Amino acid sequence: MKKNPEEKANIFSRLFFFWVGPLVKVGYKKPLTSQDLYSLRRNDEPTEVIEKYERSVEKLVKKKKTGVSKLTIFKRLKSMFFLPTIILGIPKLLSMSCDLITPLLLHQLIYFIGEKDPKLYVGLLLVLAFLGLFTFKTIIMNKYEDQLAKISYRLRMVLLDTIYQKSLNINLASLVSFEKDEKEKEKEKEKEKEKEKEKEQEQYIEELEDEEDGSFQSSEGPLISGSEDLVEIEMERLLGSKKENLLKKKRKKKNQKEKKEKKEDKNTGGELGQLITRMSTDTGKVCGVIGSFHNVWSAPTQIIIVLIFLINLLGYVSGIFGFLILVFSIPINSHVMKLSSKLHAKVMEQTDLRMNIVGELINGIKVAKFHVWENIFGDKIKKIRLREVKMVKKLLLLRVFIIVMWACLPLFVSIGTFIIFVSLGNKLTPPKVFTSIAFFNVLRGPLMLFPISLVSIVQGKVSLKRIQQFLLLKELSEESKKLQQSRLDNNFKNNPFGETKSESESETENENKNYSRTSISSDNEQETENENENENENEKKIQIQFKNSNFNWNYFNNKEESKTQTLSNINLNPKPNSLTVVVGKVGSGKSSLLSAILGELPITSGKIKIKGSIAYSSQESWIQNLTIRDNILFNSEYDMERYEKVLDCCALNNDLNILPAGDLTEIGEKGVNLSGGQKARISLARAVYSDKDILLLDDPLSAVDAHVGNHLFNNCIKGELLKKKTIILITHQVQFLPKADYIVILDQGKIINQGNYNQLISQGINFGEFVKIEKKKDNEKEKEKEGENKSNKLLKNILSLDKNNDQGGDKDSDDYSDDSTSSDTLFSYESDGTNQNLIKKKKNTDKLTKKEKGKLIEKEERETGKVKIKYYKHYLKNTRSTKLFILIIFVFIIQSTCNNMTSYWLTIWTDGELFQSHSQNWFIMIYLIFGLSTILCVAIKGLLFMVISIRGSKKLHNALLTRVLNGSIQFFESTPSGRILNRFSKDMVDLDLEIASSIDSFFSSVVVILGSTIVISSITYYFLLPLLILVIIYWRIMKRYRANTRELRRLESISYSPVYSHFSETLHGLSIIRAFNLQKEFLHKNYLVMRENIKALYSNNAVNRWLGVRLDIIGSISVFFAAFFVFLFRKNIKNSYAGLSVTYSLSITGLFGWFIGTFTGLERSMNAIERIYEYENIETEPPQQLLENEYTDDEIDPDWPQNGKIEFQNISMRYRKGLEPVIKNMSATINAQEKIGIVGRTGAGKSSLILCLFRFVELFEGKILIDGVDISKLKLPLLRKKMAIIPQDPILFQGTIRQNLDFNKKNKRSDDQLWDALQQVQLHKKVSKLKGKLDFQIQQNAEVFSVGEKQLLCLARALLKNSKILLMDEATANVDNKTDNLIQQTIKNEFSQCTVLTIAHRLHTIMDSDKIMGLQNGEIIEFNKPQILLQNENSLFFKLIHDAHSQIERNIEK
Repeated sequence: MKKNPEEKANIFSRLFFFWVGPLVKVGYKKPLTSQDLYSLRRNDEPTEVIEKYERSVEKLVKKKKTGVSKLTIFKRLKSMFFLPTIILGIPKLLSMSCDLITPLLLHQLIYFIGEKDPKLYVGLLLVLAFLGLFTFKTIIMNKYEDQLAKISYRLRMVLLDTIYQKSLNINLASLVSFEKDEKEKEKEKEKEKEKEKEKEQEQYIEELEDEEDGSFQSSEGPLISGSEDLVEIEMERLLGSKKENLLKKKRKKKNQKEKKEKKEDKNTGGELGQLITRMSTDTGKVCGVIGSFHNVWSAPTQIIIVLIFLINLLGYVSGIFGFLILVFSIPINSHVMKLSSKLHAKVMEQTDLRMNIVGELINGIKVAKFHVWENIFGDKIKKIRLREVKMVKKLLLLRVFIIVMWACLPLFVSIGTFIIFVSLGNKLTPPKVFTSIAFFNVLRGPLMLFPISLVSIVQGKVSLKRIQQFLLLKELSEESKKLQQSRLDNNFKNNPFGETKSESESETENENKNYSRTSISSDNEQETENENENENENEKKIQIQFKNSNFNWNYFNNKEESKTQTLSNINLNPKPNSLTVVVGKVGSGKSSLLSAILGELPITSGKIKIKGSIAYSSQESWIQNLTIRDNILFNSEYDMERYEKVLDCCALNNDLNILPAGDLTEIGEKGVNLSGGQKARISLARAVYSDKDILLLDDPLSAVDAHVGNHLFNNCIKGELLKKKTIILITHQVQFLPKADYIVILDQGKIINQGNYNQLISQGINFGEFVKIEKKKDNEKEKEKEGENKSNKLLKNILSLDKNNDQGGDKDSDDYSDDSTSSDTLFSYESDGTNQNLIKKKKNTDKLTKKEKGKLIEKEERETGKVKIKYYKHYLKNTRSTKLFILIIFVFIIQSTCNNMTSYWLTIWTDGELFQSHSQNWFIMIYLIFGLSTILCVAIKGLLFMVISIRGSKKLHNALLTRVLNGSIQFFESTPSGRILNRFSKDMVDLDLEIASSIDSFFSSVVVILGSTIVISSITYYFLLPLLILVIIYWRIMKRYRANTRELRRLESISYSPVYSHFSETLHGLSIIRAFNLQKEFLHKNYLVMRENIKALYSNNAVNRWLGVRLDIIGSISVFFAAFFVFLFRKNIKNSYAGLSVTYSLSITGLFGWFIGTFTGLERSMNAIERIYEYENIETEPPQQLLENEYTDDEIDPDWPQNGKIEFQNISMRYRKGLEPVIKNMSATINAQEKIGIVGRTGAGKSSLILCLFRFVELFEGKILIDGVDISKLKLPLLRKKMAIIPQDPILFQGTIRQNLDFNKKNKRSDDQLWDALQQVQLHKKVSKLKGKLDFQIQQNAEVFSVGEKQLLCLARALLKNSKILLMDEATANVDNKTDNLIQQTIKNEFSQCTVLTIAHRLHTIMDSDKIMGLQNGEIIEFNKPQILLQNENSLFFKLIHDAHSQIERNIEK
């Protein structure tokens, strides 16, 4: 990193930004990288800025004598940023003065040229004054912009840090009610009003129905009187019409309510996305206020001063008239800006909806492809995209209107002013005309900026309010933070344990604190001194203790849900240095118990005491995008000896051996290149290596097979490293219960039993008939003595083991690497059979370092240098706009001609020598024709660009979506989701709103510069010589600037990603970070990623200012030469033409900046096309339309397959060309309705076989037949629809339960069918209790369901598919034994007429299979009935069963 030269730069270098020169030079020679950028100045370092901010807040707290939480975020920010921002008003005022003086100098120069005998020194001073004034303004404005940018990114740092620090301390339960309180209040008010109206209507109906004494009464008296017949007839008529109308109104309101609720349900959830929005969008809008602040006061001031000058110049009436036209444009402009803001908000709303679905699809792409739902998702995305494009079209139309309005404004102002001026009997003279035009031009800036600045400030205020809402969310109390620190330091002299009280108790004690939940118990708290002395020794030993504790995730929801406790009446006190195992059914509250210990689950009553540091391994493993070693160390120091022991006890050595860089292999986003088992073991290794006092392990054994599970339990959990640790283990592996020191049984959030194993057995607790195994063991030994056949004995032993126990394993004793390496993640680093390939590749890449070999997620590719012409051609091709662009160029030429002719005509008009015979009205009419023609061309051009933009938006989005939907699984596994999402979000926004606009602006700047040059040179052709020199200098500067800003923009864009990724990663792993007490470390990392981002912003701003100074100086010189040549040749130039020349030259400065801004803006916008074009070449699946030699729809029976017979005929498959085959010449026949168990070691080819069946990877030899049909000749959707799969990782999508069960548009299942499926998986009771039942909205992560319940919903999904072929890929790995039994029984009953292929960790699940298929190195080495294979001691299946059974027996004996 380069040192910052600004700190040591002299005043001259700082004023003209010469210190930026070396960076510009480097950027011109080669594409800039992060290492080339200057380091931040000390005052701009995140740590310095944050410390300064905290000091300013502390001063404010002392001054106000209040707590920090009582201060709004606005007051806190004001304490640091208000004064520096106010000081910048001085350069703003000076710059504004320069703008106002310029027209006055022009007036004097034109007047000087019109004099018959002028004083030469006066003219020369005027020319020099132009140069001096513009140079002074250049220095002042660029320093102003520089300081504004610095304040802005310091503010950004403070906001990002504030949000990040809040997220580290936030209570996760409070996120449930995030951003819903205000909406709910509004809903309640609306409901109350509607209820009142309904009551009035009901009363009215009741009054209508009241009948007394033959009269039809109302509260106001009798309505009808007369005979009974008439009364009855009249009653029927009135009641019928009135009631019908009222009932119709009620029905309409109910329907509207239901629609509103559905819409609201769809838009709820996604708290993570909302938080990231606050990090990105809201912080950006708040920072934008800094740039708009001074415009709010300077614009009105400038307008008033200009009005005074105009009145003085043209008279009261004319000056006021022109001014009024401009003033009347302000409300129109404000209304248009508000409308634009609303339309933009609607566009973003549709964008958010679209991105939610795209993000969900990418995260669950495997499931979508298995079930052929990707096109259904695609249709949903396209529908939303159509609505989005409609909104974009309206927004673009509004932009055209704005452009036309601003083109009309100067024309109407000038014409209106001059008409009034002439009609009052005044004569137009060049000084008055061109000076007034110069003043009108000065007004255009503040009139345009004032409403924009107001909108920006309003948006900033709204964003700041949204950030404030987030900061007001409940968080962990100060006492809880102290408790965590005391755990970390192990300092319990004053605080022997942390005691957490109920909310009601803590809130009464801490009324002024934000969610005070945790307090440190003291010696005199609620207990007498004598009691404390008696219990002191016991308390010192206490590590975890619950006393009558109740907990509730919905504590912060003021709803009925908050009344239902998550955990009820918990009393628990595990012994220190012991193993406590927690068991229970799916959804019984096991994980919530650990959350309560961590302090994440709010306590509503009772107490909980914790003593000691904590390590936590979550059920859904949280893996960082780091190397395996860094994930395990988790910010701890590297101790080789301990590290090696941890790898060994966590069975990771064999996995590391087959990875290309061992433990330095980089882990992809969310552990994408690891299997579920590997992620679980790395998460466990992290907890073990941390050497904490207490280990909370949430079901780490579920993702591994029995053999690896036994190794982890015996060598890790009960091993030497954890011998003196207190361990809370959640597991479904009941065979380990005899080894537990203490057992807790949970059911429906309550502890129904606890004690040691023998105590619970004596109470008659049934652990899946575990006792029977012990009894049978002696009988089996007797049978063995009698000489029973060994294979039959083993078979009986295994079959006799209750299926609640995890017996199976598909590893031999030498391989601790679980088979989920290839089964959990279908395309993982060690995909089946690729281990040998990796080893071979390893030999060929010796030149690479170990770290380079382990690189999985490469840095995002970025184009360097100028934008290639092929991307412009690609855009033209997709917009079908070649002819339109020819038309646009023709319109540009006409527009430029008409625009310049308006100025020329004004010169002719004021000169008075030409067309003397014509009236003033004639001059006005011609002037108006040229002006209106210009406006018409602007409108036509804007509409044409709108058409191009809409065409491009539709075509390129759909092409990108289609390409991604058809992308191969390998593409999704190796590409971070953020990169894909970026194409659909930011790049699409650029495509919709920026690219066509950038092309328009670029061509406009070129045309205007050419026109201005022609006008000036036609009056003073000598001006071309200095202009040519200035253009050469300008071009050299622009080339250097473009080379730099292009790369800096790219670096800036790339540097944003780590900031948001780190924030997202932190939120996902918040409970783990807090458990390990690593908040400070993650905060420090946040500073590092923030610094890289700010470094790019700082360098980009410096280069912009470097350019700005030079462009402004070139503009100043051009104005000087224009004025100088007018002065020099004053005798040959009329003052009207002199005024025209100098007026045009005044705009040169802005035009040069405009040109380079539009040019770089165009290149920046085209970056979106570059990135979208990059996805033209991604690896895709075979096309879904009919190809040559494929079966037509008529050739395939609609009921295919009727039987489910599968034939593998000499099939061979590899993942890519050049790699070794992972399936080699495999042949087998699976008869209809057979149940096949597939076993094999890591890399054997089990999961690859499933991939072949679903054609995720194509065969290069052989074929697969299903009921005699070659699947390679089938359309992919047809093939995948006909097979059902239950994967290991259960994924539910946002939407209703109904949609998650039956996503198909056609042939939708009835409610009875859905309820029947739920009943078969025993979820009907839970679903029936949910709000909306089948229409209950599943939100992000489906937190309402446990992992096991999600798996049951996936089973219900498979049941509804009603396929003849079912594939199960470790489907029961994450469920408890009872749920496993339920799944197995359901499969037996409901899929009895189907062909079932099962890859299993638990071998008991395939013991009753018709056949067992044993795979090794991609080949079938055995395929027979399990009974026959068990008679052969050399068979793979025999060895796996024998190993599993031996482990079970050893566990029982111990």
